[in-house]
Amino acid sequence: MCEEMREEVFALLKEEEKDFVECQFVLQCAPLIAGLKVSNLFIIPNVPSTSLRFLINQKNTGLSFYLLAEYAGKAAYLIYRKEELESYIRQDKIQHAIESWCLTEGKDTFCLSKLLIYARKRYTAYCLKEGAFPHELGVLLGYPIEDVSGFIENDGRHCLHSGYWKVYANKEDKIALFRRYEEAKIMLIRMLRSGCTIGELLQISQQNIICVT
Repeated sequence: MCEEMREEVFALLKEEEKDFVECQFVLQCAPLIAGLKVSNLFIIPNVPSTSLRFLINQKNTGLSFYLLAEYAGKAAYLIYRKEELESYIRQDKIQHAIESWCLTEGKDTFCLSKLLIYARKRYTAYCLKEGAFPHELGVLLGYPIEDVSGFIENDGRHCLHSGYWKVYANKEDKIALFRRYEEAKIMLIRMLRSGCTIGELLQISQQNIICVT
């Protein structure tokens, strides 16, 4: 994290009037809020799902959420744009990759709803240290399939770069993308500190007003 980012985050977290869940939502899901990603993992101390539902569903934000795991007093959610994520998963190369990972429950496993259920089972086991990391989670997070496959083939080693995920192809393009994610985070933190609500930030995003070059 760059020094500018550290200062912005520290200032945000010091502001006692700011809601904890809202702050964490911006810190963890800025690329999604800014329209740069189709989904993000959101991990917070276990809170009622009604709080999260209010946070992301107000004013038709276009976001959905799915509880992936509860462990050690925490809850891990997938926050996602449903239509965009479904479109990503339907790509032939994604379908072939999932099939190669030996998901044997049948073709229906490859639709979003089935994949979410499968991922929840495996991610919960991983969080409880009862199973390996579920690689299909990379698909649900919209990671480029070449990087997900590269991670599997190399057992997480020998990556070209490590940022929001481990990169195994098109290094310079991914570094530039990660930079845009960081810029989005700084911008959204500043907007939250200036008085914008999460609902307003999401509405701005829906109208494609948030631009990160």
